[in-house]
Amino acid sequence: MPSREQDSIINLIKTKGPLTGLEIIKEINMDSLLIWRACRTSAELLVRTVGRRYMRLDRHVDGFARLSPSILREFLTYSVTGLASDPESLEKRRAEIIARIHEISRYKLELARQMVAEIMEEFGDEQSVRYHICFIIAGDIVYNMAHDVLRPERSTGKLVKGSDIDLIAVVDDALPDSYIERLDGIIYRKKYRMLINAESTCWTTSS
Repeated sequence: MPSREQDSIINLIKTKGPLTGLEIIKEINMDSLLIWRACRTSAELLVRTVGRRYMRLDRHVDGFARLSPSILREFLTYSVTGLASDPESLEKRRAEIIARIHEISRYKLELARQMVAEIMEEFGDEQSVRYHICFIIAGDIVYNMAHDVLRPERSTGKLVKGSDIDLIAVVDDALPDSYIERLDGIIYRKKYRMLINAESTCWTTSS
């Protein structure tokens, strides 16, 4: 027989249709892991995941790598739960979520390109110096998995909207230290401006 938690989720989905893990949690006051387990073990519920997983090296965990997104993040943001008896509605909602994720990924990629253009315009040195600088985009955007879930940003303590824009600046040894310091200063000024604007899009950089 379904558990109390499963009954609550089943009744909710019968009323509102297929939902993501975050949407279920907003409606049901229950621990997220209990909801994950209830959805995954119910014969009356189906959980469909979107996107992909990728291996992430973590400098804080020496010698180890981890899968991203985590199991819980995958359930909360990148999965949709529906009734096993209504797979058509589940697939329709899954397609809507995929389209939304791809839309956010395209937007954040274009935002990253715009920021690089603005950084290099402000850097404003002779054209030859630019060949010593390379920008690389990483993280969720690369895998078409950017999201817009609110989360805290460590550098400001404020909520930001969705995935990091992981931008890496790589310079070669021929670039003088003074140029690197100037480039760093421009990048962090741009990051600060982005974090305080109304869009609240997180901007993570390293060089």
